[in-house]
Amino acid sequence: MMNDNYLKSELYSSIKNDEQIFDFIQDNCLDGLWYWDLEKPENEWMNPRFWHILGYNPNEMLHSPSAWQHIINQNDLQVAIDNLQKHLANENHPYVQIVRYRHKEGHTVWIRCKGKAIRDQQGKPTRMLGVHNDITDFKNKEIRYKSLIEGTNVGTWEWNVQTGQTVFNERWANIVGFTLDELAPISIETWMKLAHPDDLEESGRRLNECFEKKAEYYEFEARMRHKNGQWVWVFDRGKVFEWTEDGKPLMMYGTHQDINERKKKEEELSISEEAFRGNFENAAIGMALLDPNGKWLKINKKLSDIVGYSEEELLKLTFQDITHPEDLDKDLSLLQELVQEKRSHYHLEKRYYHKLGHIVHIFLAVSMVKNNEGEVLYFISQIIDISALKKIENEIKSLLTITNEQNARLRNFAHIVSHNLRSHSSGISGILELLKLEYPDIANNELVMLATRGAINLVQTVNDLTEVVQINLNEAKASSINLFDVIQKNIESLNMQITQAGIDVNNKVNKQIYIKGVPAYVDSIVLNLITNAIKYRSEERKSYLNIDVKITESKVTVLFEDNGLGIDLKRNGDKVFGMYKTFHQHQDSRGVGLFITKNQIESMGGKIKVSSEENVGTTFSVTLPV
Repeated sequence: MMNDNYLKSELYSSIKNDEQIFDFIQDNCLDGLWYWDLEKPENEWMNPRFWHILGYNPNEMLHSPSAWQHIINQNDLQVAIDNLQKHLANENHPYVQIVRYRHKEGHTVWIRCKGKAIRDQQGKPTRMLGVHNDITDFKNKEIRYKSLIEGTNVGTWEWNVQTGQTVFNERWANIVGFTLDELAPISIETWMKLAHPDDLEESGRRLNECFEKKAEYYEFEARMRHKNGQWVWVFDRGKVFEWTEDGKPLMMYGTHQDINERKKKEEELSISEEAFRGNFENAAIGMALLDPNGKWLKINKKLSDIVGYSEEELLKLTFQDITHPEDLDKDLSLLQELVQEKRSHYHLEKRYYHKLGHIVHIFLAVSMVKNNEGEVLYFISQIIDISALKKIENEIKSLLTITNEQNARLRNFAHIVSHNLRSHSSGISGILELLKLEYPDIANNELVMLATRGAINLVQTVNDLTEVVQINLNEAKASSINLFDVIQKNIESLNMQITQAGIDVNNKVNKQIYIKGVPAYVDSIVLNLITNAIKYRSEERKSYLNIDVKITESKVTVLFEDNGLGIDLKRNGDKVFGMYKTFHQHQDSRGVGLFITKNQIESMGGKIKVSSEENVGTTFSVTLPV
């Protein structure tokens, strides 16, 4: 004790008499020193190191609070001012806080700022002495630590052991069923109130071990009262990162992890060991344990049924002995990856040889159990007999092949029929015309007239069928089409019929709308629906056809709305788009146009709907891709 006293006195005397000793202390022990005249607050002295830490040239900086107040974080400045007022009013209130400064190069410098007021004989503060410690590295590590923890969906906590101030993140509260707002105000008492009473004593003992530096980390599995009233298990792990000058724990940081499911599983596992043994034996799928060399250690009855071997017989074999040679390399390769921990498990379709010699198709799932030293203890295999499924799969493949072949033949047949029928029907019409030229008198013969009309109808029918076939067999590529242009072109080409019919056709489609489709089909669809409105207009009122669109994210619906004769959908709704279906006595009606239109739309991936009321009007809705 005497040595301390004389050395302390000697150091104090040396500091008073030799400025170099004071400069050495302030330059090497502190990251900044400042001295402030509270009676003339515009005067404040900052040592050179104060400015070096912040990246500035001390010779260029004023000795005034205004020199640093614009580079300190303004929120932190307010905290510092509040603490200063409390310290000046009460010397027992410590002037200590962490503040952020903006370095000259733009990055943040974290400073622990401590100060002490120097008072006159009446206790009035006249000067303020302060020191800075650069804790940027520590704060950056703390931020990275918090960021890493937050990304793991784990609760976190901070605890000032000396003041009791505690900070939890939102996940900490969520684990016990609350929000932070519901738990406010937060303190260490919050944890203690929620903790199971039986766990508090052990928790306190482990904390003391950390405080006494007998243990580096505080680690404890404890029960906490959930908001729903149940007890949940959590794992808390923390460490003291800051200590007071006299060696007491100051700041402690830790994690708070939900382990309730794991604890449940451990308990369930303990309870279910016997149940597992029973399940293994009586499982609906084959199960087996194999040693590291692939030798069967234990099998259940289902596996014995699948491969035809008894347990005693299989125990003398390895899985390689009953695996089809073509499947063995793949199985062994996956098994090796499992051992090397390149995968946690693997699935495989493979073939076993049944004891009777035939092939058994199986679906295999394999996982692995290792000891604490990383050595393989055994493999767990689950085996499902899929022989019946493989048989069905092969039958389906065979049917699919046959179907594809039949479809190809049907396509060829359709081409031949459409070509040959057109040739023959045109030939019949040609022969009749030649007969009329050769024998003009028979032109008015009733039978010849019937034959002529029949030939004309046959030609038209073949043309209709050919067009339908071409649509169904179409392989044309879709392209981008300006919808307004197509509609306007058809309106202009039908101008004479529109004028003669006295119908208003209004193109209300936006000029910027494009659809995806086959140009010839889109043109045909628009033409057919416009002529349909002209053909079936009402003579009892001024007729109109409005063409507009509705747009969704990926579809355009074109609406053809007229006020014509309409259709009785209750009676004919299922026939509107049928072949050769007509609903009005019109000399040009053949019942083909809507049938072809529907086929064209559907071949482009679209659809057509109709809503109609007799003597009111009809609306056709054509939906196509944007």
